[in-house]
Amino acid sequence: TGKMAGLWRAGSSGNTAFVRNRHPGAGVQEFGGTIRPRGTPFTIRAQPSMTRALEQKEDRIVEIVSDALDDLARRCGWR
Repeated sequence: TGKMAGLWRAGSSGNTAFVRNRHPGAGVQEFGGTIRPRGTPFTIRAQPSMTRALEQKEDRIVEIVSDALDDLARRCGWR
């Protein structure tokens, strides 16, 4: 949904980068799964919109991270 789409956020912790969405349905929408509302199970097929978006921008993401690491190395006196 539009609400879910607007809740994606990038972040980092230590040496790990991540993309997350705090919407309670985001995980099952992205990866698929079976939910059991009121005890009645049904399966939702994966609709990996964020995965597709990241894959489409993969080269640019690698370039940005590489540039940031080069900048950090320069600031720390590494060559």
